[in-house]
Amino acid sequence: MQCRRRPYDYSKPRPNYPRFKTGCLSCRLRKKKCDEVKPRCRACCRNHLECQWPDLSGGTSQPNSGSKPAGRGAVVEQLPIVRAETQSSSPISTLLRRQPPTHDLPIPGTACNLTQVSITLLQHYSEYTAGLLCTSPPTKSPFITVVLPLASTDELIMHTILALSGTHLECRQSVRNSGSIGSVDLEMQRATALHYQNTISGLRRELLNFDSANDRQQVRLLLILIIACHYEAISGNKSGMMLQHLRASREIVRRLLTQPQRVNIDQDSLGFSLELYAYLSIVNSLASYRSIGKLAQPYDTFLTSLDELSSYSTFGSMFGGCHSLYELIPRISQLGVEYLAGQSILGDDWIPGAELQSCYKAIQQRIITWTMPPSADSLDQHENSDITTAAEVIRHGLYIYLMTSFCGAGRPDPISQLQIEAQVDIVLALASSVKNMRSRTILLWPCIIAGSCMTKEEQQKHLKYELLHSGFDMKHLFSLSEMLERMWRDDDARAYGPYGLYLTMEKSNHYIPIM
Repeated sequence: MQCRRRPYDYSKPRPNYPRFKTGCLSCRLRKKKCDEVKPRCRACCRNHLECQWPDLSGGTSQPNSGSKPAGRGAVVEQLPIVRAETQSSSPISTLLRRQPPTHDLPIPGTACNLTQVSITLLQHYSEYTAGLLCTSPPTKSPFITVVLPLASTDELIMHTILALSGTHLECRQSVRNSGSIGSVDLEMQRATALHYQNTISGLRRELLNFDSANDRQQVRLLLILIIACHYEAISGNKSGMMLQHLRASREIVRRLLTQPQRVNIDQDSLGFSLELYAYLSIVNSLASYRSIGKLAQPYDTFLTSLDELSSYSTFGSMFGGCHSLYELIPRISQLGVEYLAGQSILGDDWIPGAELQSCYKAIQQRIITWTMPPSADSLDQHENSDITTAAEVIRHGLYIYLMTSFCGAGRPDPISQLQIEAQVDIVLALASSVKNMRSRTILLWPCIIAGSCMTKEEQQKHLKYELLHSGFDMKHLFSLSEMLERMWRDDDARAYGPYGLYLTMEKSNHYIPIM
């Protein structure tokens, strides 16, 4: 009896593993296997598709059976916005999700698809970078509540925050790998450069088509320029690009403040942009020394009266309740410039006039009698204690700045130097006791002012350690530490105080921004 052979089955054998239905919606609609790497699977990265995930909180979402497969660059319609989770164990992913997110990521557009790591940069911005830029908690931080919604519909703003996040993540990755600024991920570096290149080219296009009557365009450009200032600082730029961005921002601010009515403008975006501009302009007070002997424009009037910004809902996110202290910085800067100008003409025998001395005493009295106003936010006991301590650091740093403004180019007399050193010790002790990272965001300026007056090696080592191990992992902190050390080692008699630090930067042909 002849056995009948079964026909050979040329079809591909079915894989011996169960089919999963937990992949991203794009892969499921295309009936492709998904590796389920979040926030963006490799298939969506490879095919330049939007990678969206079902919201499992209310049951698994099922794709419409009548839907067509998603094409290149297609966006899955009507998907719930979900919080992306990082499951990868790559070096980059270990730097994410330090705290659970308190907000939703916007649905990304073209900017987030520029590179394979762009969506990672968005996640890093929302979960880490944005929380280190102001004193507000994440749920109220304008870097989240104002900037992210705008970025979700504005590609230029999105490119800017992705570049900002990228340069911060580069620095964090480098510090974690080597303990100092060292090697970085080349893919991350390339993505950051591409996003910032898009930011600069986009800004140039916008400025070529600038409409002085378009208030909305001006507010948008102001916000982008100010975020670009943050990029220049965090990336460690030493060529003064941040000051150029601030100069361009100043022209927009002047236009906005001189217009009688500002209608059809997002008030939150306007208020936050104005406060950001004011903060960066004020804390970069060393740049005021460039005006000595030159016909430079004075500080804008509103920088010395910040109450004008108090009507905006975002007010206080940068100044942390200390705006009445910050508005004294421009006035002290002008005092210092006038003192140096007089000294340069008449030498060390020059004595400030009665008007200048009266202004000095008035500012001194305001600093001595200043008290922290009650906070409008509901803070717990530790947070309230930290922000109050941070305010005291600023107050004592401001007092040092005032005393050095009447020192001229050189060291003060022995009695004044002892008084300054006592204030330096107070600043160091108080700053070291502030543990909350949000409260620490406003401590850099007073610490640098105090650092410029340090003559004791133990003080210098203490400050250098705090700058290098602050937890912010931003390149300008490393650059400021190096510049201070260079000034401390300088034998020049003028290498003392804020003006001495400015001269040290001038000698090295660098400007290190403060943020």
